[in-house]
Amino acid sequence: MSSLLFVPFALALFVFLAAALGIRALRLFSISFDQPAERLLFSSALGTILLQVLFFLSQFTGRIRTALVAILLVTGAAALFGFAEAWSDLRKIFAAPFTFSPLEKSLSALIAAALLLQFLVAMAPLTASDALHYHFAVPKVILSEGAAPNFFLSHSFFCGQGHSLILFGLAFGSEQLATGSLFLGGVLSAFALFVLAKNWLPRVWALLAVLLFLLSPLVAWQISAGGAPDLWMAFFATAAVLLAAKLRETNSWKFAALAGVLAGGIAGIKYTGCYVAAALALALLVESRSLLRTAIFSIAAVFAGIAPYLRNLLWTGDPFFPFLLPKLNPAHVNAYALSYYLADTGASGHHTVLQLLRYVTFSWIDPARVGFWQFFGPIVLAFLPFLFFAVRNTALWRVTLLVWSCVGLALGVSSSMPRFLLVIYPVVLAAIVAGIFSAFDRQSKPLRLIVSASLLFFVAGSAAGFVAYSARALPAPIGLKTKEQYLREAAPDYQAAEFVNQTLAGASPSEKALVFFRHVYFLQVPYLYGDPQSSWAMDPAKFRTAADWTAFFQRNSIRWVVRTSDSNDIFSDSFNSMISDGTLTPFAQTAIDNFQGMRSAGIRGRSTVAVFLVNAASGRSLSAAVPRGPENRAPLHSR
Repeated sequence: MSSLLFVPFALALFVFLAAALGIRALRLFSISFDQPAERLLFSSALGTILLQVLFFLSQFTGRIRTALVAILLVTGAAALFGFAEAWSDLRKIFAAPFTFSPLEKSLSALIAAALLLQFLVAMAPLTASDALHYHFAVPKVILSEGAAPNFFLSHSFFCGQGHSLILFGLAFGSEQLATGSLFLGGVLSAFALFVLAKNWLPRVWALLAVLLFLLSPLVAWQISAGGAPDLWMAFFATAAVLLAAKLRETNSWKFAALAGVLAGGIAGIKYTGCYVAAALALALLVESRSLLRTAIFSIAAVFAGIAPYLRNLLWTGDPFFPFLLPKLNPAHVNAYALSYYLADTGASGHHTVLQLLRYVTFSWIDPARVGFWQFFGPIVLAFLPFLFFAVRNTALWRVTLLVWSCVGLALGVSSSMPRFLLVIYPVVLAAIVAGIFSAFDRQSKPLRLIVSASLLFFVAGSAAGFVAYSARALPAPIGLKTKEQYLREAAPDYQAAEFVNQTLAGASPSEKALVFFRHVYFLQVPYLYGDPQSSWAMDPAKFRTAADWTAFFQRNSIRWVVRTSDSNDIFSDSFNSMISDGTLTPFAQTAIDNFQGMRSAGIRGRSTVAVFLVNAASGRSLSAAVPRGPENRAPLHSR
């Protein structure tokens, strides 16, 4: 329970530091904003990007925690002269609700209630599949082993600057601080949406847009339990759209540079952010009509977001590993894993014109991944015709529509995963609500009643759905369940990791376990991930003989192999042969409860986890590498 007080305090300090640092940077470039909300929006975005870049670079120092402390001290000192202005802006923003009308206060109360519930869910132990596989697992490995190419957990090359906030939280021993930083990205995205919407809408409608955003199923999941930094991209993108719309008015290269930093912050988090950066560059060119300012924007974007791509280039030869590798270095392509990556991201699918239109209108549901984590809700599609009443020939509308259409089409062509659209969702939703507002007074009373009922139904239905979803998670953060109890019930593969941790607790730290279950975050022993579908090092083409396996085990210091009864990969026959010929010796085995198929289906069943000992070929005594004590060899109690 103490963390429920510590984490909000730490997040508030982070925002304050980021805003003050951003204000200091804006002053250096003589950039000013009249409105406190806009100044806080752009300064906190700029400060956060600077901190993310520094946190990201800290992993290459070899002393990550020391480097992080040094970064906080240095940036705190640099931001010192921005503290007063940041504090003044924060006070004005938090004082504003006291002047609201009763309806505005009611909407603000609903927003606060939604955020409180989402924060409590975010404080529950981590259970999201991708987070357990790599979003949190990779920073944890970096903290224990240092930053190095990890071709076994090859999703590590997808980790960008946004993951540095997860690294920061885990570095100081707090998973909740790490998940809280992702929640903070959602809060700031909602704030950016409000600032953007206020350009088109009265305050009460802007507040309604924020409420619709927070209750959209995908957003509610991402801000609370998703365990990924995608909402930080949405925050930076919304701020960048606002800034790009000011280019013609200000005609300043400094604003172009600032917009470039925001675009680089987006691209530095995820590959798909490059589409947003490109769309913003096009919008800036259209608005500024200046190749020089567009070039300044591009240079700033490269400096702000290049670090993850440079890392990948140095480690793999492909800045977008592994998607350009077939052209850049075909000899090093793992065709088996690459085909899985392409299928998993939808990049290998065929996209019809109708599918592209459904994608751009946020109405496409990937049939291979049906679930609320892909679902924005029907608001955009249902009220899209109302844009006719709102769109004007203004800079903000031009930038909004250009970024929306370019990013939507680019993502639709390159992928079939609707959740990638989250980056522009706040911008799109603000535009849609502006359309609803513009049409509201023009339509007949019956139609206004239908619109009002539709919005109320969406709010009520989405809220009820999230409350039902939250019911399982809430007992953990408020202390009604222990962390272990909750994870055994809600986290995939937790019991498997628990068994491996106990079984190999006495093993030599220099020897690794090759594991074949996906969710490796909970492992406390040295391991390498072995599923060939998403482990670049496990190329089936390189494992044709028993000698290949023996050399592989020796080269990677693998002493243990962990398989589950759910492991049904291309190596199954090879492992059965190695068990038969004595290369692998059964060491410990247990039965566990685990999810069968996708966790969202809630189907659980019995699985077997087996640990095998790799027989040494170097003449070394087996007993030297075997954990001692019967407690390490006894199967765990099956729950």
